[in-house]
Amino acid sequence: MRSLGKSLFGTLAFFAVVFVVLHIAGAYHIRNIAMHEKIMLNSGLAKDMNHLKTQGDEVAADPAIILNLLLDNRQKLISLIRAEIPKRNIGLLGIANKHGVMVSRTLNTGKYGDNVFLTSPIGRAVANGSHVESIETTTFVGEIGISTGRPIFQNNEMVGALFANYLLDNSYAHFFKDTYLHPGTEIVFYTKEYGIYGSSFSDTSTDQLVRSYFNSGSNWNTSGETDKTVVFENGTTYLVENIVFPGLEKSPGGVLLFIPRVDLSMVTNTIVAIATLLCFLYLVLRHHYRKSTEEYCWRYYVIVIAYSIPLFTLTLCLLYIQNNGRIELKHTPYALYNSTMQLQPDWGIYNIGSEQQFSVVTTVGDEAINAVQFSLTYNPKIVSITNIITEGSACSYIIESTIDKILGEIHFSCAIVGLPPGQKSLTMATIVVRPLTLGTFDITFDNEKTVVLADDGLATNVLRMTQSGSYRVGDFDLSSKNPDVPKRSFVVFSPSHPNQNRWYNQETANFLWLGKPNTVYRYAFDTSPTTNPTNKQTLIGSNISIPIPKDGIYYFHLQIASGGPIAHYRIQSDTTPPVISSMKASQDSIVEGDVVRFAFKALDSNSGIQNNYYIDLGDKLFLPVGPQIYIPFLDEGDRPVTLRVYDAAGNFTEKTILVKVKRKK
Repeated sequence: MRSLGKSLFGTLAFFAVVFVVLHIAGAYHIRNIAMHEKIMLNSGLAKDMNHLKTQGDEVAADPAIILNLLLDNRQKLISLIRAEIPKRNIGLLGIANKHGVMVSRTLNTGKYGDNVFLTSPIGRAVANGSHVESIETTTFVGEIGISTGRPIFQNNEMVGALFANYLLDNSYAHFFKDTYLHPGTEIVFYTKEYGIYGSSFSDTSTDQLVRSYFNSGSNWNTSGETDKTVVFENGTTYLVENIVFPGLEKSPGGVLLFIPRVDLSMVTNTIVAIATLLCFLYLVLRHHYRKSTEEYCWRYYVIVIAYSIPLFTLTLCLLYIQNNGRIELKHTPYALYNSTMQLQPDWGIYNIGSEQQFSVVTTVGDEAINAVQFSLTYNPKIVSITNIITEGSACSYIIESTIDKILGEIHFSCAIVGLPPGQKSLTMATIVVRPLTLGTFDITFDNEKTVVLADDGLATNVLRMTQSGSYRVGDFDLSSKNPDVPKRSFVVFSPSHPNQNRWYNQETANFLWLGKPNTVYRYAFDTSPTTNPTNKQTLIGSNISIPIPKDGIYYFHLQIASGGPIAHYRIQSDTTPPVISSMKASQDSIVEGDVVRFAFKALDSNSGIQNNYYIDLGDKLFLPVGPQIYIPFLDEGDRPVTLRVYDAAGNFTEKTILVKVKRKK
């Protein structure tokens, strides 16, 4: 028995050495890989961005492009830049005139007339004559891309601008992974506001799982959380590195690198456990045969086996403990009710006379849906809705599609059958809009008549929020021949509050406009929608930042000091988190396998509560759910359940309750 004791002591020493060496070597190895992957990420993005810069400069200097831009020949420009896409391996191209008004683009060729010198960070930089590049979001819901802007000059005068882009969608994520990263590393691009946009995960179920956990309410997206280890149900383990893009004016989002961790895999743990067991057996047999005094009967081998089994089990347990702190990604046993509906784009600035198209887009969570209904309202005196396009719609059967041009209402409903798995963003319909006058027009969802129904046999409304649209119309090139349309040399826009229908949690409001150089303006900022500014507050320039005194609705008023039309701009500010008024559990002391029903209520006096909530079951990942949910608890222990509630401005509040789970007898 003395040999067993010595062998056990020697084995524990061997395991301790292997454990420490494995830990140090594994950590060093994964850090080296992570560092190299981040270098390759930055190098790859820089290479693609430089390619866009080089090709964009060449296209911007093309005499045919310049000539047709000056002639305002939209169709010829579209033909020219479309031909450049495959030849130069560019994702997208677009051209704006000297006023910043888009005249042609290769994606959505029917969309023109939007002013990018006001609405885009890239465009605002190019308006000053700069050559600029950055990773930014677009005006379309949830899109992010590499963007470059190049001024177009003729005789040292800027006559327009060219924009070249790569959208960071699924296709680009797969290309980037295969071109620049190590085999096995996955890449995910996200926006801070809407979550994941492009992913390289090929397996549909894995991609859905990642999109569920790394959603718009995730700390990874909103706070830049990084350097965590996650494990999937199949045992695949990744180190997740979060690289946040700075943007020109603010961060648009970032990228998640999923780097394989073989040092923490079940295979690695098993190999170490087997090596420890073999070490023990070797030492036992070595001592046994060297000492003639040892007992040679079968009982000795039974004792060896009796020692080996708990040793092997203990080794695996210790190796498992080292994996504590990992985040497990697993399919939850309940649907993540997380549908939203919005106009795409939901804000913009357009030139008078340009017909626009806005899509109504439903974004779904993990729930399957089978029907959608929405109602939109607008002012028929200032905007005309001429058509509802359903070509390319995700709807299987159109039930209603009507425009009431007298009341200014749109009613639409449809059934959805056989939705492909993994499809998240669904276009319901596209409305064709023609502005009738300068100023602001809104297109607003009627929330009482807008629903998204789950395919759960109960017709559950899983719509958590809608996003209405607010748009500005100007006459940037003073081309309107309509005598009833007043001329205005400036249009006000707020980069911090781009949608006048929407609530924001900013403490400062930024305003800018395209005006005449060296012009003196007078302005006011108050709670009245019709204030006439006076010479008490004046400025020279084309932008201003104003602190917001407190939560509420405010208006910015701007006028040339010598007189003329007044521009009014509304902002809605809410920086106060909501209040959780009720968080109830059907029971807080249960046994393994029991199901607990939770019900939530919250209040917000300004922007209002989003219709869905987020819960965390102790792994620091918040999942979107409805105001009521049933959760099974399968493991013994004290299980914290944290509720996070968002208001429409993006502020949130958290509350935690503890569920005690006892072992089942």
